[in-house]
Amino acid sequence: MTLRTLGCSLSAALVLALAPAAPAQIEFSPPKQPVEPFTQAELEALVAEFDAIVPRFELYTYPIEATIVEDETVNASAGFRLEGEDLSIAQTILMVNTGFLEAVQHDRRLIRAVVAHEMAHLALGHSVEWANTNDLDHALTRHEELAADAAGARYLAELGHPTSDLVDLLLFLDTELPRDYPIWLQTVGSDHASPITRAGLIAGNDQVLDALGHLEVGLAFMECRRYEEAVAWFERALTIEPRMHEARVNIALAHLQDYYERLPIVIREDWLHPEFIPHLSTTTLLGGRSVVVTDQDKQRFEKALASIEAIPTQSFQRSKAFLHGTANVLCPTDDAERIQDGISELRAQLLGIPLVWPKPFQVEHLRLANNIAVGLARLGEHRAALELLLERASEVPDVFLGYAAENVGRLPSGGLDETRARQALDMTLRYLQSTPPSAPQYDVVDDSLQKLLKALGLELTGELHTMPTYLTSAIAMTIDGKRLDLFAPPAKAFDALGPAADRGFVLEKYPDLQCALWGDADVVVLMERGMLMKLTSYREGSSVELRPQNTSLREVFELRVGMTRAELEAIVDPKGDGAFAHETAIFGRAALTGASEPEVWTYYPTLNLGVLLIDDVVQGLAVTPVKS
Repeated sequence: MTLRTLGCSLSAALVLALAPAAPAQIEFSPPKQPVEPFTQAELEALVAEFDAIVPRFELYTYPIEATIVEDETVNASAGFRLEGEDLSIAQTILMVNTGFLEAVQHDRRLIRAVVAHEMAHLALGHSVEWANTNDLDHALTRHEELAADAAGARYLAELGHPTSDLVDLLLFLDTELPRDYPIWLQTVGSDHASPITRAGLIAGNDQVLDALGHLEVGLAFMECRRYEEAVAWFERALTIEPRMHEARVNIALAHLQDYYERLPIVIREDWLHPEFIPHLSTTTLLGGRSVVVTDQDKQRFEKALASIEAIPTQSFQRSKAFLHGTANVLCPTDDAERIQDGISELRAQLLGIPLVWPKPFQVEHLRLANNIAVGLARLGEHRAALELLLERASEVPDVFLGYAAENVGRLPSGGLDETRARQALDMTLRYLQSTPPSAPQYDVVDDSLQKLLKALGLELTGELHTMPTYLTSAIAMTIDGKRLDLFAPPAKAFDALGPAADRGFVLEKYPDLQCALWGDADVVVLMERGMLMKLTSYREGSSVELRPQNTSLREVFELRVGMTRAELEAIVDPKGDGAFAHETAIFGRAALTGASEPEVWTYYPTLNLGVLLIDDVVQGLAVTPVKS
């Protein structure tokens, strides 16, 4: 059975702080609690209402089989089921999950909007086209989602319903669902554009939409630990829309993380790991005091403070207070008064979080306690730091933060009572099981674990399971010694590589999707809406950099055209990262030059990376944020 599903990839909280007078303002109208639950009969009636005006795709069989499915996933889907003896009948199907109905509180407006969107997918025959695309990124699916949004809005208007219902649906996806998808590349360039971007397209606010695009790209660079580039994108978003204060928060966070990551490793090794606000980046920090802090470090710190001060308090009071307190705790000098001020700022926030709040607030509770402990340890109050971490962690038992657990393992644990010692043992064990052995503090925490086991008269049975080093997604490629970033304007490619040998539309029906190639198709670039969305190179020496997600690790791993399979597999697991082999039907050199044999690439979707291996040598690399 093949089904085409609604785009539910979620972006981080991007509720715009816009003044009431802003034209075409994008705001979410919350669902209104209905008197009765939405029923199967209502769904069938709703589908029939749309079926009267929605075109029928010629390869599908109608009427549509509409069903409410008992499934807690917040989703809806439409597609076809192959039937008949020769499987030649494509019976149309539309399903709405009970999880979606409950999430929108059975609001008929939002249910009608999702049905309109799914009916549009059927009318446009997207399932058939998607199944035949046969390329790494299924690049057209982003356009299919946008096309289904536009068609769904037309269907709503034709039936006399407000198109704002579809805007509200997309904003609901963006603002109301749990934030479990921190990798921004998945929303910037994935096969489903982020909900708030799609809402902006329907609402017609080009200025806000343009700023949102820059904001999302900035967060993609944040995920890849490229802070200077992230700040540049956030600043462009502010230039386009000065009221987009989320960008100010992100600038402050980027400056603070950039300051901390650039400190000498030996300086950071003496400090515990702090945490940063969620959804943007949960970076950790090392520490040490054997090398002095430089003037450049101090300048970066002052830049971070200035960025934090620029955050509007009325809209982002909690984020501003967290960043300001954390910055003071991380000040580059041993200024005890400033560190104590930071501790006080964080304690004030900690006291304002009831433990009965939902899990995200419990996470914030432990995050604040962790950063207070960082400050206490810098002041030499190690036992107070340990007791605070253990006490607060015991109050939120369903929450685990790796850096809080690491800090427990780095603090002296002698003299703990049995209850606290067992808690410290559990936290250090979980840390070691979720951390690669190459992490700088791994051996320190392991030593602490052994001491706790001895103090409690316990021993481990079996081998300690550890985790590999997880890498960030790729976001750039170096070709002929010149780096090209994803999401950059296409002109960057032409400036770096010179005039293209050929350039044109991929398909006439998708005018925003263009392809350019250089040489004998040894460099191929895919462009969408004024951005570079896929870079493919067969040129010797072309390379891609990958960095560890754990910011304690400073290694940079380079993949390059011409390296051997053994060199490649020393960096990326051939069976990991969701890797899969795939024939390239379009946008590859074999297809573009009319070669008789297709190329078989290995794709690593979590790394946004494609690798072409021939005779155990890397013959091509591809970078794209578009997910399959």
